[in-house]
Amino acid sequence: QHYLPGEAIVFDVSLTNDRPADEWTRARLELGVDLTSNTGDLSVLSNGKSLSTPQEYILQGGEEVTTKILISKGQGNSLSFNPVRLFLRSACTADSYDPAIAHDIAWNQEIWEETEYLQRIIFTPPCPQIRWAGPFAEERQMVYSTDTLTALSDLVEVSIYNVDYTNGKLFDRSVLNEEAPESEQRLQKVVLVYRRFGEYDSPWVEAHLEDPVTRLSNPDMVEFANPGVEDDMGYATLQWNVEGIPDSRYLVKVMSNCTALENSHSTHNYFSTDAVEVVLDKTSPALFGAPFIQLSGSVDSVKQQVYRFIFTEPLYCEEPHVFHLAVTLSIGQNSRTFTHGSHGSGIFAKCSGEEIRYRFDDIELDEWYTAQTSAESTDLVIDVNFLLGGVSDLALNRADDFTFASSWAQVRRLCVNLMAAVPGIQFSYLHCGTAHRVSDNESKSQANTLTFPVSTFAILLIYST
Repeated sequence: QHYLPGEAIVFDVSLTNDRPADEWTRARLELGVDLTSNTGDLSVLSNGKSLSTPQEYILQGGEEVTTKILISKGQGNSLSFNPVRLFLRSACTADSYDPAIAHDIAWNQEIWEETEYLQRIIFTPPCPQIRWAGPFAEERQMVYSTDTLTALSDLVEVSIYNVDYTNGKLFDRSVLNEEAPESEQRLQKVVLVYRRFGEYDSPWVEAHLEDPVTRLSNPDMVEFANPGVEDDMGYATLQWNVEGIPDSRYLVKVMSNCTALENSHSTHNYFSTDAVEVVLDKTSPALFGAPFIQLSGSVDSVKQQVYRFIFTEPLYCEEPHVFHLAVTLSIGQNSRTFTHGSHGSGIFAKCSGEEIRYRFDDIELDEWYTAQTSAESTDLVIDVNFLLGGVSDLALNRADDFTFASSWAQVRRLCVNLMAAVPGIQFSYLHCGTAHRVSDNESKSQANTLTFPVSTFAILLIYST
């Protein structure tokens, strides 16, 4: 049976008065530990008390009792100790000068040392506990953009902390450490593993680690338990080479894997950190199809419309927004640029998920439009220029700036209110039509005219809306 350093090794000890079962053969006995044999400063307890002070038992002739002795490891790195020598002696007054005494030793394993087997008290090293250190200990999600990975040459620094470093470095427990006692050579490797987020049935993949420091040894595999990687304070740092790993969201953790203990639970054979999300995103966002931004119809229609850009992936939408949207409307030399945000005006913009939506400010658009159409110019086509820049995904990869030029063929409605001139009948008639921009081939006198197939109407009012 294996005992971890934090566990007590339990021994059943039988105490027997082997004299005949007569009344006069009752004996007072003392059970204790030979302190000279306890060279490892082990804790030896029975009935909850230390056996450094002998405990008394009274046994009738032929009586046998069984008690439990618990031996626990104290402070220090050692996991192997000399046997502890126990004694059982007579405490009768008549035997005070030369008490009868019996000895036995407590041990749990025999190990081969040089030329012979030796009986020892052995504690089995646990699979080393490790924790995240550095940025991975501070953040639950790490996001790496194409700019960041380029600057890092695709090498992400990963640091861990050996919780039990005071009792030995990771290499001290390694199966590759030939100087360690065989009973302590249990740690096989400490590696970084990852798998795609959501693929919980998929196996963990061992990451390709690189050592930024050139060391004397040249291991077949770079991992955290290699000699020299861990410092004197229990910290170890390597680099994860993410080159060639597809863009995605991953769960990442560090695991220490150990030789399996016989008849033990699997959790005694490994230890792992909590999983951290790592997002690798080397692709910039792009427009997903043509944006819905074309202005058309009346000014009232444009004021009510919500326009949008859809992108190929979720965007960074934290406020203040990192993107900039500007729509410039022009009629001849008269123009106005509508923008958004705390330093802009004329546009309300919203960003969520993969989409940027916006609409015009009713009042500002109306004011500008009224000022233009009240002029003498009859040019009803408005030039429109769009600029969208600074759009970033969650990794802050920037999309290409988007520019687009179009025209808004503004529709003007002319209405004629007519009254019938037919004798004996009186009724009114309202008819509306649309005006169009005059081409170079048309005369100005043809502009804004309406023709109706009614010859007997009297024109009462002509107005435009």
